[in-house]
Amino acid sequence: MIGPVTRLIALIALVLQFLWPRYLFFQVAGKGVSGFTLIAVALLASALASFAIRHRFRQNVLAGLMRGKLLVGAFVGLWLWRLFCDLAVGAGGQAAFGTFLDFIYLGSWFISGVIIFADGRLRSALPYAIFFSVILATFFGLLEYQMGTPIARLLGLGNMSLELNQFTMDLNRGGMMRVRSLFTHPIVYGQFMGAMAPFALFLIFSRKLRDKFLGVMMAVAIGVSLVLCNARSPLVVTIVGIVCFMAFYLFDLRRRVRLFFAVFGLAFAVAGTPVALTVLGQYQSGRSSEEANSSAARSIQMDRGLTALRESPIIGYGAGSAGEYAATIGGIGGRSSVDNYYLTVAVESGYVGLTFFILLLVAMGRQGIRAIYTTPWDRERSLNCAALGTIFAFASGLTVISISDALSIMFQMAGFLVAATGVPAIVRREGRTARGRAAVPDTPAVPA
Repeated sequence: MIGPVTRLIALIALVLQFLWPRYLFFQVAGKGVSGFTLIAVALLASALASFAIRHRFRQNVLAGLMRGKLLVGAFVGLWLWRLFCDLAVGAGGQAAFGTFLDFIYLGSWFISGVIIFADGRLRSALPYAIFFSVILATFFGLLEYQMGTPIARLLGLGNMSLELNQFTMDLNRGGMMRVRSLFTHPIVYGQFMGAMAPFALFLIFSRKLRDKFLGVMMAVAIGVSLVLCNARSPLVVTIVGIVCFMAFYLFDLRRRVRLFFAVFGLAFAVAGTPVALTVLGQYQSGRSSEEANSSAARSIQMDRGLTALRESPIIGYGAGSAGEYAATIGGIGGRSSVDNYYLTVAVESGYVGLTFFILLLVAMGRQGIRAIYTTPWDRERSLNCAALGTIFAFASGLTVISISDALSIMFQMAGFLVAATGVPAIVRREGRTARGRAAVPDTPAVPA
């Protein structure tokens, strides 16, 4: 198992993924430093230290990595290609440094996830950390709605904000308030809450009455948050997460033929989702003039991005270039924005970069399916279903927003699935057997 310090840092990091407002920065030597970045670095450092100094725990981690080589390869390939594009387009060291910061801010959660979730106690603690985060985020959302003022201002944290106008702009749509709670945008708030629906189902389907009660509470909180955020896409995200969880939880794909078609069906579904939702968005009028304008803006962004890609289809234009080549003016404070993360990836790293990203999502799906249908324990299998459902819930949400906050959780859930595939192998190697279908390896498979 990992040490108590690493476990504590990991639990704090899990909660702060939801509860740290990512537009708040500390001032260090005249520069803004995100507390979210600090916890990501602390978690990565402590996880790597545990991997280095704990020999038998390292065996647990390696057992998962040996069964997640495709996912690891797609992950490494994506970041290397992004770095290559930054250098190849002549964007200079600033773009490459931006990609490095993105890796620390987002990508490092995959590495730390692979390591920390090889610890059985942290795997078991994950749904409860998410429950606590969802309940508290919903509480702050309700408080914001009641007071009519963003939480950061209520807490007196305006001096830590990257942009003060975030507290006053874009708080209404169709005459109704849009709540953001502790998140950067109301849509991000809604999508984060909706994507946690699979974990609410995990708790509801648990054998323990306590877990069922917590699951119902969590489901109610998610429903409240979907109303408070006053946005369309979070509902889609919630439905995708629920459908994914139920599909994998209820249907057994351990037969090779079924698994083969499931993997390729998932690949086509992921590849086609951005196009399908973009087309639907062009015909969707929305509930208000603001939503109609938002849908029209996304169509314009797609046209601009595709036009730009004709000039540089392979390597794109480098990190941070999407705002220049595909953005429209609008949103918070009249800033330029690209409301489709897949389009952002394509513009910044070309169609090759987009292909890498979609392959990474497919690899996450493959890893999740493998984790689900190779574990003999019902509770562990259900937990793997929740992690996979969350990944694809967020993946669907990225078609209508380019704020990349969700990627940290997607990468961490991918790391969770890599670690989860190593658990049955370790147990078999040690000659352990489950006592019936309800047996769960809540303790590490290999003692430290």
